Amino acid sequence: MSAEEMAGGLHAALARMVWDAAPGVRLHVHTGDDALVVEVVQADDAVTVEVSERLVVDFDGTDPAAMPTALTVTGLRADPGSADLRLARDILGERIWAQVHALVARGGGTADVDLDAAEASVRRSAWRGLAGRLRAPAMIGVEFTPGRVYAVLTDARARVLDEEAVDLTGNGPDDVVAAVAAVAGALAGRHPGTDAGSCPIGLQLGGPVHTDQGLVEFYDKPFHDGDDCWLGVPLGDLVERATGRPARIFNDARAFAEQLVGSGEAGPDDAVVLLVVRQGIGAKLVLDGAVAERFPMEFGVLLDDGATLEARSGVLSIIAGVEAAVGRPLAPDTDPAATGAVGRRLALLPDAVAAAAGSEAALAVFAAAGRTLARGMAMMQALLNPDRFVVLGPAALVDGAGPASRAFLTGLGAAHEFVGFGGLWPGSVVARSTTGPLGAVAAAVAALRAGHPATTGHR
Repeated sequence: MSAEEMAGGLHAALARMVWDAAPGVRLHVHTGDDALVVEVVQADDAVTVEVSERLVVDFDGTDPAAMPTALTVTGLRADPGSADLRLARDILGERIWAQVHALVARGGGTADVDLDAAEASVRRSAWRGLAGRLRAPAMIGVEFTPGRVYAVLTDARARVLDEEAVDLTGNGPDDVVAAVAAVAGALAGRHPGTDAGSCPIGLQLGGPVHTDQGLVEFYDKPFHDGDDCWLGVPLGDLVERATGRPARIFNDARAFAEQLVGSGEAGPDDAVVLLVVRQGIGAKLVLDGAVAERFPMEFGVLLDDGATLEARSGVLSIIAGVEAAVGRPLAPDTDPAATGAVGRRLALLPDAVAAAAGSEAALAVFAAAGRTLARGMAMMQALLNPDRFVVLGPAALVDGAGPASRAFLTGLGAAHEFVGFGGLWPGSVVARSTTGPLGAVAAAVAALRAGHPATTGHR
């Protein structure tokens, strides 16, 4: 142990002794930013837990007996019924929370709340192990895309605690199930003695899924036409058998849409169209704070001059268009008829972006892909009048870092040109990268929101 760690531990121990001798908390209610700050133990902070965007708790250590040093929560009046405030109330107890209400009623300020020995003992018991409980593993979220399985371990608020990824040599159901079992085992192994060893799994992939049955209707992305190994696969049952954990399976657009709702980005009065640009184009409608399951939102099959939108704006079509523009293949082993070739083709997007930097014709492919999507968005605007579109795609396509991405985003922003009715104005457009853990986090959020059946007999 370093001298700095010893000093910090001594400081924490002395601070706890002071609190035990004269227990109490100091409350600060700030009306300007609608926030509450509660000071408990005056000690150097050893760990900070951001429970959500509105609730942060600092502790004086990482051991099971760690004491809170401060609790900060926002939205006191803006969102008085929020889960964050309910959790803060549970942490502080009814007597302290009553004083918070009194301060709010007075319009803010500062107050000291002294606790007698019995009350202090109850609070200490309630706080014991709180640091660990607030960050206890609750879910493993998994995203399967051709050639890769990406997993995150999260708490009950879908905060990422750890990550693990496996590159696949095959993309069949057996390959995916084995990879999911491997990443779940790796995450559990790094968090012994916690719920990481038994918490459920939420998994998302880009195909038609019957979530209630755990059934993948089909999944054709990694294979040539006619390969039926993914037809009617009970993936949820297979994952449960391989891992011993409850599992939920989601379509990727559905998972991302659940994340919009769970994060509060799609509120109770919003209409949001979510688009996922990958090999094809998936979509979901979020309406009035919920994913609108009644609407199939098969956005990719909408027609533009006789071709489907995804045939002109999906990642594979962009790569093929760039190869035609530069007059050469981007890689020698990407025969689209070969088994597993789709995964390799999708991995060529960065090469297509690089090629576009030196070719006006290739750059025009990205611009045209964006404008084609914009025409589809204009159709949706006329039918649904959403407040905004959220477009998710690979970083190379949507991060705006280079000329190819900027051309795509510029084309995407042209939806207003295609809205046929003069009094109808298009909603705003937000572009976001799916590269990295976002898809796995979305799977965790969707599973947390859906709840989990016990693993009994497998479905």
